[in-house]
Amino acid sequence: LSATASNIININISNSTSTDNSTSMRRLRASDTSENAKDDEQNQEQKQVKSRPRLLCAVYTYEPNHATNLQAVVNTWAWKCDGFFAASSLTNETLGAVDLPHQGKEEYGNMWQKTRSIWGYINDNFVEDYDYFWLGGDDVSLIVENLRGVIDDHSIEGNPEDANEKNI
Repeated sequence: LSATASNIININISNSTSTDNSTSMRRLRASDTSENAKDDEQNQEQKQVKSRPRLLCAVYTYEPNHATNLQAVVNTWAWKCDGFFAASSLTNETLGAVDLPHQGKEEYGNMWQKTRSIWGYINDNFVEDYDYFWLGGDDVSLIVENLRGVIDDHSIEGNPEDANEKNI
């Protein structure tokens, strides 16, 4: 499965909506390739560039939904994530689908086993490459820009002290 994982990452395109970040990254790359750049200058520039948290999006699906639901996901929002794959019952590299085996039958009542396999697959293949992970069904629409707004906001606490009192 690791060879398949590397193919799936290549399917997805990272879209940066922040021109400032893109410009900084281009400057950083240009300075890295310059023969005359000094190591200390490169280090200072690298510190100035804030790296954007990387988001891996995954959906669970099965082969009969490839032409409909999965195709819609790929066409509408999957490409906005830094990485994407679909855990399926059949591999389809064009759509980013991976045949991911799990215990039990391929049915809605056994969704827990499929979800468990997906998180294991993510842990084995992607945990070092991404900062955040999103998982949902092929019938769910995600507004990636809104999710990025939440994860890019560094002032958000993972577990606020008064979360229980506020029923959060």
